[in-house]
Amino acid sequence: MENAQQSSGSASLLHSPTVALILVIGASAAFGTVPYFARLLSEAGMAAPAIAFFRYAFTPILLFRHIRLDASHHRASLWGIFAGMGTGLGWIFYVRSLDVMPVSTAGILYMTYPLFTLMFSRLLFGEALTLRACVASLLILGAAILGAGQINGEGATWSAIALALLAPVSFGFVINVISHRLTILTPRERMTTVPLGSMIVLIPVLLSLPAEQVLPQSGEALIALCVLGLFTAFLPNYLYMRFSPVIGANTSAVAGSIELPTMFVIGWLAFAEVLTWQQIIAGCIILAAITLSSARRVRNIANVTARPRPRFRRRRKPGTD
Repeated sequence: MENAQQSSGSASLLHSPTVALILVIGASAAFGTVPYFARLLSEAGMAAPAIAFFRYAFTPILLFRHIRLDASHHRASLWGIFAGMGTGLGWIFYVRSLDVMPVSTAGILYMTYPLFTLMFSRLLFGEALTLRACVASLLILGAAILGAGQINGEGATWSAIALALLAPVSFGFVINVISHRLTILTPRERMTTVPLGSMIVLIPVLLSLPAEQVLPQSGEALIALCVLGLFTAFLPNYLYMRFSPVIGANTSAVAGSIELPTMFVIGWLAFAEVLTWQQIIAGCIILAAITLSSARRVRNIANVTARPRPRFRRRRKPGTD
């Protein structure tokens, strides 16, 4: 009896919006370390499509048996694969943008994804926009601009900016797909179908590259590639796929903005980029935006979609018995 109560308490704790928010923030911080490994592998001679492919391939290879294409799950799986194809293309351009602009400038462009998440959630999925979510998203964009300085800084041509924006557009779309279309799938099934779509769209690109730009050419590059797949894809993807439907698309996007201060710290520690007072203030603004977005209990999409409609009984008139 006690064991049953303990397991029930653990299950309710995992479905708590507060716990889900904390875990999504942790997963997003892990995503924020991607620029470090991406630049290491790029300097080791690997092309951006190859880096993206192996990062996404890590999960489908380990969890291939969890891909569901049966009659009851194929629609959700196809949604995930389609979203993953867009994400794969967006990530290619994001990695390429790191070669022509500072990490902090790329971070500004990437952090526009909460705005795209709001736009897609309203236009494509009919979710009502809340004032808190809109204000929090604008705070994040303002923090990104404050923290990274001029958007047209060194190396950031308008063509590079346009290409880099494809990553937040695709990410805003995939957040909505996870929260609205993949709730019928288990977390392992979700985290397999989306990267599978990214792999599919990247395979033709890999075939056009020489082998030395596709495969790691040293032991250090191979280790970096494995760490990239495990700690910036497999583990954080599980947490994100498992808990983002609990807090909803818009709150997930705001919580994911913790990536930006993570990028600032990575640029400071790994690439000797100066950590300015503007970036410190930007990090504080992002924390305020996350607090604002999560101040009220958010809509639990996974539970709402699974909850049966209540049945109403007609009230009997007195004296009819």
